[in-house]
Amino acid sequence: MTTKTTQHMRTKSKPQWPAVLSGLLTLLTLPVAAQTTAPIYANDDTFVMSPGPGNMASYWDGAERNFGYMRSRHVAAATAHPGGNPANPSMGEFDVVARFYPSNAVAQLDAQYGVGGWRISGLALKLTTSDNVAGPGMFNAPGTAGQYNVCWMPNDGGWVQGNGYINQGSSSHDPVASPDNFTNLTCIGLQSTLSTNPEVVLNTLNFVKQGTLIPVTNSLTTTNLSFLAALINAQPTTLLFNAADGQVAFNFTSHLYGDDRGTNEYSPTIYVTASPLPPPVAQIRLLNSTQYLNLCFQRLAGVTNLTYLVEAAAALTQSQWTLVAAGTNGMPMSGPGLVSETNSVTAGLKDVTVRDLVPVPAATSRFLRLRILK
Repeated sequence: MTTKTTQHMRTKSKPQWPAVLSGLLTLLTLPVAAQTTAPIYANDDTFVMSPGPGNMASYWDGAERNFGYMRSRHVAAATAHPGGNPANPSMGEFDVVARFYPSNAVAQLDAQYGVGGWRISGLALKLTTSDNVAGPGMFNAPGTAGQYNVCWMPNDGGWVQGNGYINQGSSSHDPVASPDNFTNLTCIGLQSTLSTNPEVVLNTLNFVKQGTLIPVTNSLTTTNLSFLAALINAQPTTLLFNAADGQVAFNFTSHLYGDDRGTNEYSPTIYVTASPLPPPVAQIRLLNSTQYLNLCFQRLAGVTNLTYLVEAAAALTQSQWTLVAAGTNGMPMSGPGLVSETNSVTAGLKDVTVRDLVPVPAATSRFLRLRILK
């Protein structure tokens, strides 16, 4: 279990309260670390196809195949033509899925900013252009400029990348002849998953034809709070890439591309830019003409793997602290000391105010602390 603890001390002496409060507020507003960007790699990816006229001779059963072991991924509209030439019959529709694993990036950001101490302020996607060597005559390649969608699959059906090659006959790499055909992702399987768990379009991006092994990075939206929460929760997260117009066709490298598979150089990559949350602020506020110590802080909304605890004590040396408010597994804060919890002006955050249960005049000293547990 990882814990982030913030403690605040106050003394009873009335002349000292404003001075102590001012000094602590100055401490709390010291500059915080700048933004940090961390990579999230796709370590599973594959493409599926629905064969067009140009592929019916060799891949008439392509919708039942899995192509996970190939080193290039192809996105194409059903009406795309190889080289963009209408005289070339379409090879069919191609979709790509890639599963990203955020755990290492989240651990890095937790170590830098503290558990619950950061938010996602920017996202970018890197794809590296590939060629047609991995699938000669199979793709609508070379690439044709156009638009494609980057979609999130909130429930991806637990798809399996599979080991499918292209036209390998009775080879064990051909899922048509392999008993694992029904556990590996195929076009039919993907459409079945999407029929009950539809994808969510995050962005529509432009593909511009260029050279081979050129990394291309595009910004992704940060407005889908559920998608951001999935990344912060370190959940394996699947993106679907499909055509957004009738002519786009292009290849990009899978995580298997290249001879050196010990690196993530060619893996599809999401870059997460994280910003630190402001530290908690202590305030003395009136309730029915009586002063109480309050703690104001921001917490992440929709993140289900964090627990927020605000506790009070009369001395730091106490072994027992009194719980005054708590929020567990993404649930709203609650408790006898909760004053308010509202949506922040910054999307994805909640502004929380919690009050001590003991009034200032009745205490020799009081401490409030915020603990964030994972």
